[in-house]
Amino acid sequence: ISALESIISTISDDLQRKEAQERVRYMRSPPLSSSRTAKGGVTPTRRASFTTPNRRRSGGMGGATPGSLRERNSTGGKGVIPPSLKKGLSPRLDSSRLSMTPKLKQQQQEQHDSNNSNGEPRPTLIVIVGMLQKISTSRALERAGNRTRAASTVRRCLRRLPIREQSYFLQFLIRLCRSRVSFHRVYGTEVAGEILSSVWLWKDHNPKENMTVTTPSNKENNTPKQEGSRVRIASRDTSLLKSAITSSSEEYLVEPMADEKINISNDSPAITLLKALEGRLVDRIPAVRARAAHSLSDALRNLELLDADPSTSDDVNGTNTRMAVDSFRDAVANIAPGLSLVLRKRASGDDRATVRRAAISAWLGLLTTTKSDGEDVVKLSQSDVTVLGHLCGDPSVATRKAAAEAITLLLERRYDEEQTDFPLSSTSDQTSCLVSTWAASVLPLVIDAETTCASKAIEHFSKIILEPIVEVGGKEANWSNLTEKNRYLTAWRVLSKVSEGGAARGGVGSLRSALKKILDEKGDSHKSLSKPLLQELRRVAVWSLGLGGRESLDVGVNDDSILTYSVEELCASKIFDEKVEVQRVGAWCLLDALTQCDSKQQKDTTGVFSLEQSVRSSRIDASFLSLSWEKLHKLSSSPETPSSSRDAIFTTSRACLRVISRLGSFIPIPEAKKSAITLRKLLESFLMPMGLIGSATSALVSLTKRLCNNDGLDETNSDVYQACTTWINEINRNCENKLEAYISSTENSNNEVIATAGGDDIRLLERAIFTVGEVSMVGFATDEDNSSKEFSKQTNLQEGSGSKDPVRGLHVQSSNRLVQLIQTMLPPTLPKVDDASVERRTPKTARAYAFITLGKLCLRDESLAKECLNLLARELHQNIENSSPSIQSNALLVMGDLCVKYTNLVDKYVPVMAMCLQSGESSSENFNLDMTTCTYATIPGVPGSSSSMVRKHAILLLSSLILQDYIKWRGLLVHRFLVAYVDDDESVSKLAEMTLCGPLLSRQRNLFFNNFVESLFVLNRCTAHPIYAAAEANGDNGAGLAVGFEGINLSGMYGRMKRLNIYRMMLNHMTDEEKIGITARLAKVVLGGALESDGDLSMACRQSPPGMFSPSEARKSQQQRRECAISVLSDAFAVLTSKEAKVGRTSGGEEGDVEDNITDANGTAQFTAVKGKLLSKISRKHLIETILPILCNLKSILEANRSPLLKDLMRYLVDIFRSYRKEAREVLASDPTVLQEIEYDTRQFEKQRRQKRANRASRLSKGSSMGSERISLTSKVGNTPTDQNKS
Repeated sequence: ISALESIISTISDDLQRKEAQERVRYMRSPPLSSSRTAKGGVTPTRRASFTTPNRRRSGGMGGATPGSLRERNSTGGKGVIPPSLKKGLSPRLDSSRLSMTPKLKQQQQEQHDSNNSNGEPRPTLIVIVGMLQKISTSRALERAGNRTRAASTVRRCLRRLPIREQSYFLQFLIRLCRSRVSFHRVYGTEVAGEILSSVWLWKDHNPKENMTVTTPSNKENNTPKQEGSRVRIASRDTSLLKSAITSSSEEYLVEPMADEKINISNDSPAITLLKALEGRLVDRIPAVRARAAHSLSDALRNLELLDADPSTSDDVNGTNTRMAVDSFRDAVANIAPGLSLVLRKRASGDDRATVRRAAISAWLGLLTTTKSDGEDVVKLSQSDVTVLGHLCGDPSVATRKAAAEAITLLLERRYDEEQTDFPLSSTSDQTSCLVSTWAASVLPLVIDAETTCASKAIEHFSKIILEPIVEVGGKEANWSNLTEKNRYLTAWRVLSKVSEGGAARGGVGSLRSALKKILDEKGDSHKSLSKPLLQELRRVAVWSLGLGGRESLDVGVNDDSILTYSVEELCASKIFDEKVEVQRVGAWCLLDALTQCDSKQQKDTTGVFSLEQSVRSSRIDASFLSLSWEKLHKLSSSPETPSSSRDAIFTTSRACLRVISRLGSFIPIPEAKKSAITLRKLLESFLMPMGLIGSATSALVSLTKRLCNNDGLDETNSDVYQACTTWINEINRNCENKLEAYISSTENSNNEVIATAGGDDIRLLERAIFTVGEVSMVGFATDEDNSSKEFSKQTNLQEGSGSKDPVRGLHVQSSNRLVQLIQTMLPPTLPKVDDASVERRTPKTARAYAFITLGKLCLRDESLAKECLNLLARELHQNIENSSPSIQSNALLVMGDLCVKYTNLVDKYVPVMAMCLQSGESSSENFNLDMTTCTYATIPGVPGSSSSMVRKHAILLLSSLILQDYIKWRGLLVHRFLVAYVDDDESVSKLAEMTLCGPLLSRQRNLFFNNFVESLFVLNRCTAHPIYAAAEANGDNGAGLAVGFEGINLSGMYGRMKRLNIYRMMLNHMTDEEKIGITARLAKVVLGGALESDGDLSMACRQSPPGMFSPSEARKSQQQRRECAISVLSDAFAVLTSKEAKVGRTSGGEEGDVEDNITDANGTAQFTAVKGKLLSKISRKHLIETILPILCNLKSILEANRSPLLKDLMRYLVDIFRSYRKEAREVLASDPTVLQEIEYDTRQFEKQRRQKRANRASRLSKGSSMGSERISLTSKVGNTPTDQNKS
């Protein structure tokens, strides 16, 4: 290639040098004669008298050859000097030539150049151009490697050609991008991407820019400037390009694209090439779309590289490079709005993952491209960020990685664009949206199942979160650098968004996983990260709360100066400033996640993070944990705290309590004792907010262990057991007294008092019920033995001897009276007090919490679980009175936990749990609760607590139990999941689809294939058919515990569309082999069953017997069975006719288009194509030889009985004859009568269908015309008198 470049460069330089010399001679020659100017592009003659020796001797005609005479005669008798004689002539300069202005000289020179060139390549160079064209159309370009080498060769050779040959090849390249051959279009887009970022393209082929650089020497000599061996001339490519495109053959044109709408008269070749690349983004071949997006991405990336370092270009003149970059930017800016929409559509809606991945990369390049004035060519919108966030959940791994990288890069670009101050109100909406999207979409990818995707997300996490906090943070952080400051503060903003999402969105869990992986990868050197991170988190936590204290254990502390502000002073200070609040919430969120990364069970393994070692090595003073909790508690209870900050204070308080529960052993004894007393009082008096009860209980256990540690010695299990048992019993007694007082109170018999659900009494009652469940879970372990109620201290000591946690195995049994009081709160009504006549209703919120608490008590007591299972299952029935979605959801979750703990006990209640997949809709209740929710179950009053939430919980719970093998596919459970797919609530439908087509189908690949034919009978409620009975008894083993189909009705025309959607979804997730099997089973079981002499399917094809519509119950039942069988046959015909059931179905191709194997160089695509053709032949053979005879026999029966199924059968026959007319005639050749009838019926059916379409179209057109008439009449009525007079 290098040798070829040298040859082309030598030839081009020689030709351009000769042209330059000829141009100089022309400029020095006499001016053109206006009378001799030729038309049609013929070169005009010069007006000059030349005197030669031969002519003087010959007396006027001497030396004239016959050729010259003929030439003179043909030109009107005036002499034309042969070119060989021009070299020796010295033309006489005319005064008019010397007096011409430079502008006139330039116009005359351009006219001369235009007349001497017709756009074709010059000799010698035309051979090279033809060779490049031959390379560009070779069949070897079907392989990606060959295309890459050929594109590089063309790019390197093209830059050495003169401008005329370059323009000619650009015309060819544009036509190549529009070829009907797919790999031609792929190669054309690849070459276009290679040369779009070339300096010569925008320097010589963009007439809108005057790229010529004039020097003083050039002005004096009046010669074109030469750079090396190349001559700069004016561009004349627009007219050539227009003529080339308009004269191109129609066979090169494909579908109308964006590049076909180019205004050729106004666009330069460079811009035309850019628009041609844009047009290929909507090509019907996925490989062309992907290659176009890749080329555009590469061109934009090279543009940024040239802008950053102009020395990387192939042009030695830096000014030319800068001007070319600016021209490229302006061209991209002109098409940026439409191009952005196309790329966003390709990224979000294309059916090929490779196209989505490439579109994201090109879209990112466009969003980061700026104009010559520094302004973005496309303004980033919130909808753009939202689309990128959705793409982080794309099924394709490459697409997820590209979307995550795009969001990360866009967020980093905002570092330099923010203001000098950081209040949230000053940040742009795009930045806030980027921060939220990164926290909600990019961070969860660290727990992605694909290792490469998770590793990439961890890199982004380290870049956005850890590095700024560790490197930029500190007491003496240098804020003179605005970029570093915004980088540091952006990390806290992201963490605050993670904290706002909470555990419900998996943000905290993703944060913990990312930290653990990074720390474990560092191995023994993890202290280099954990030590500065802990120190910075401690500093921000103390500073954001206005606390004093020592920085580490090596520094003394004055206890009087620890708390420097009172509550009143804090409210007036900057503690509630947005900047401080964001850092406070983010610091506690990250500290909470960091303390969860401890791996106690793997502490001896090399490279495992140890929290204890990190805390000790950092030498931080853990007393700030206790002081922070005291401060947060005062702020939350203070009336001076702004309402806008209460949620942030609550979130921080919960994170603080969680950190105390893990780092309580490092808190000094005085602070630990003070905090333990405060927590115990709050729990015993029920003043702890509902969402903090669980965290406060865990923190109190940790502080109790700390207080049992005497002088740094390890605490004993017996001391910890005794201390925990003391305060647990005290809390249980207070809860028992509270429940007893409420239930037996006569004041609560007043309906008005009970109706006040937001009263303090009800709130304290709910906290008391919830606290019982939380304290009962202290010491819980999943592998503990719950067979005996008695607690054996010695046994637990032995079991806990090998465990670091001394509380493990602790079980403080609740009193029988307390359990009875909890069970009393379960029914809708409370027991009457003193024979009161007024019925007292139990608050629904209290009932919901009572079910949660009862489930936790059952987890610690197996005998109690046996007693309460019937009570829990009763709430799951659909016909239960006085129930609510929140209570049903909590009861369902309790049943799920008990199924894991006591599988044999709950197995018989699976049918009741499955009924929740179709739980009825009801209005959600609104209750006045605390500002938090319970993490264990659904809390009534929270938005979304409705019947749809019950169905969502049922989908997640049952699928989780199936995946963990706690329950099996039994009865019609899979069909209930299919019905959930067509739920009226879109969120429920999406969740069911994701679960069915995701983990459940991955675990059992033939799930849809095994249940497809059965679904036709089940969904149509054809209960009398043997297939329905077999499906219902599947997995029952005669126990009578199969999952039924009660409460669901999708039969008849009412549910036809939903049934068809289910069939389509199942077929779309089947292989071609499975589709062939489904077709065979439908033909044998359904169509073949219709030909039998008895059965429901046979009865559906025949006329109703006399007395069929008798009012008797038996006749009604028989009529219902017949209608269900008709629906089964109709659905079978619809499935067989649907395009989803076709074998070897291709998408996006048209007849005559040449497909290619662009994205697969290993031959997998060829193997798939061959396999598809083979399976298509097998399917066609089975269709013609097996199904067609069945249809002919069935057609006779349906015609004889005038069945409504005849139209469905004829639709299927028409489809067969249209696709396989030749094969069908061969099969029916033995019976020409039947063949003629079928062909005639097929023609009549098609004729009727066309007539119906025409009638429908005419009705629509009449309706639209009538509407336009009404609009015109309305407009006439609305005219003013003046307007009417004017008209």
